[in-house]
Amino acid sequence: MFDLKLLLNPVSEENPSGPNLEYDAAYTALSRATQGKPEQELGETLVSAEPPKWDEVQQQSLGLFPRTKDLRVTTWLLSALLHTDGLFGLREGLHLLRELLAVYWQNIHPQLDPDDKNDPTERINILMLLTDPQLMLLSVREAPLVYSKVFGRFNLKDILLASRSEHAKARPGGQVSEMATINAAFTDASVEAIQGTNDAVSGCIDYMQDIEAFVAEKVGVKYAPNFKDLLELLKEIGKVLSDQLRRHGVKEKVSTEETQVNAPSVPSLSAQPSLPAVPDQITSREDVFRVLDQVINYYTKYEPSSPVPLLLKRSKQLIYKDFMEILNDLVPTGVAQAKVICGPQTKE
Repeated sequence: MFDLKLLLNPVSEENPSGPNLEYDAAYTALSRATQGKPEQELGETLVSAEPPKWDEVQQQSLGLFPRTKDLRVTTWLLSALLHTDGLFGLREGLHLLRELLAVYWQNIHPQLDPDDKNDPTERINILMLLTDPQLMLLSVREAPLVYSKVFGRFNLKDILLASRSEHAKARPGGQVSEMATINAAFTDASVEAIQGTNDAVSGCIDYMQDIEAFVAEKVGVKYAPNFKDLLELLKEIGKVLSDQLRRHGVKEKVSTEETQVNAPSVPSLSAQPSLPAVPDQITSREDVFRVLDQVINYYTKYEPSSPVPLLLKRSKQLIYKDFMEILNDLVPTGVAQAKVICGPQTKE
C-alpha cells in the first residue's frame, strides 16, 4: 500500500513536519475530493450525489506527505485505505497514525499553540473522526469479511441483518442473505483468508488502543479521545471471525484481550481473535512493538495490579525517538547539560 518508513521521513532537518499547507492548492483539492459530489438539480433533472473517489483521495494524500506531516491528511488517507482495502487498509492506516503521533507529536499540524496553553482540542477533534458514524463506523460494518466464488462476499452488516430473522427480508437494493448462506461462504473460504482478516482486525484494535493511551498521556485522560464505538465494532468483527475459524477446526491462540467482553451480541459463534505469534528473532521496531504489546497484555490480564504495563507503554513511546528526544522526554532538565557535553552538532 505504501512505504511506512518513507512516509515517516522528516520533511527537512530544520522543519521536520514541514509547513502548514491548509491554504495550499493541493491540500484544498484533497479536502474537496474527500467530500464527493452532493446531489444537484440541473433544470428538471436530479443528479444523484457521488461518493468520494477514494483511490484518488489515497493518491493525493500520499502526495502531500513529503511536504507536510498533518493529522488531517493522515485521517483522510486512513479513511481512503479503509474504503479501498477494507480492514487491511484500516490496519495500515492506524499503524501509520500511531507512528506519526509518536515521532511528530511536538510539531505535527495542526500545531499546538503555546499562547493557548497548548490546547489540544483541534487535534482531538480530528482524531475523533475515527468514530464518525458515516465516514468510519458504517464503512467498517460494510468492509468485506469473507469472499466465496460460489456464495458471494459478506460483511458485518450482512451478518447482523441476517441474524435478526430466520427468514430473509427484502431491503432496498437487494435481498437480505440467510445465515446459512453466509456460513457456507465462510466454509468455502480458505482458513488462511479468514485468519488473515482476523489478524488485520487484531492489529486495528492494538493500534487504536496504543493511540488512545499515547494521546491520553500527552493531553490527560480528561481531554483524550474516546474510541469506544470503533473498538467495540472491531471486537464484534473479531468475535465473528474467531467463531468461523473454530468452525474450520482452528485452535484458539493466545489473544491480546478478551474480545467477547462488552462486545455486542452477534450470531452465535464464540472465540477470541488471534494475534501474530511472537517472532523467533526481533529484526525490526515493529517486532519490538509486538513483543511489548504481548507482555503488556499478559500483565493486564493475569497481574492487573502490576505497574509493569505502565512502564512498558512509556517505553514503547521512545522507540522511534533519537537520544536527545528520549532525554528530553525522560529528563528535560538534562538536555542542556547533554548539549554542553556533546558540543555543537555540525551538519555533514
